[in-house]
Amino acid sequence: MLLVYAERHLASEIGDDSLDHRALWMFATPGLADAIRRSWAINDRTDFRRDLLRVIREGQIRSCADLARGILLDDAADDALRPIALEAADSCGDVVGLQAAARWLSGTRELPERWFAWSFVVVLFPRHLNVDAVLDLVARLSRDFHSGLVHLWKACPNSETCERFCQGIADLCLNPPFLDDDQRVSAQHYELAGHLTELASAELSVLGEAEPSSGLVRLLMAVERAGGYPPHNYKGPPLGELIPARPRVQRRLF
Repeated sequence: MLLVYAERHLASEIGDDSLDHRALWMFATPGLADAIRRSWAINDRTDFRRDLLRVIREGQIRSCADLARGILLDDAADDALRPIALEAADSCGDVVGLQAAARWLSGTRELPERWFAWSFVVVLFPRHLNVDAVLDLVARLSRDFHSGLVHLWKACPNSETCERFCQGIADLCLNPPFLDDDQRVSAQHYELAGHLTELASAELSVLGEAEPSSGLVRLLMAVERAGGYPPHNYKGPPLGELIPARPRVQRRLF
């Protein structure tokens, strides 16, 4: 069935080629490995190969992981395939492919789409991208990370990494040149600074009565300078409640 679909798709004989997640999940099985390889050779159209990569991902078909890795290692590969190929490599536990993707992402200076870096970092951090590599990407492409800072913070493997992440984000937002003399927040990362409230709230919530780190203090400084507000779907306590309940934080901020 897959081989017939590959041939008809190549011949543009498929009227509607949209396949939803559930359909692929029920169809995907390691027994399709040989048919996937033959279909890959028959039909090189981007949209068809994207569906094959999704089948590999959903079925965790490890014997086809090299197809996904080939996309990640091929500089001439269609960029639309790379995020799905990365997810397929991750699903199949292809460490070699994931490490290659991390090297490519860290080394490339131009990415095709704004969402591209985020889709890679979600998969690669922290196992294959360290926090310094992520901070470098945030510095270059800060708009990609506006809504994902808390997700990355939660992915940090230990308290030291959390501190390094918060310190690095705060430094980006507090580094000159400033927006203006009265608002001493980074002109380049002003928008990122405006999205720090949720991250600061998450840090405060786990701090308890402990002494705040310098990263948290600088994070709160950036929030105050940028006049940040929590996202519309934020359901946690406001900073106006969290800070007064922590005298050590108040003292450090003062």
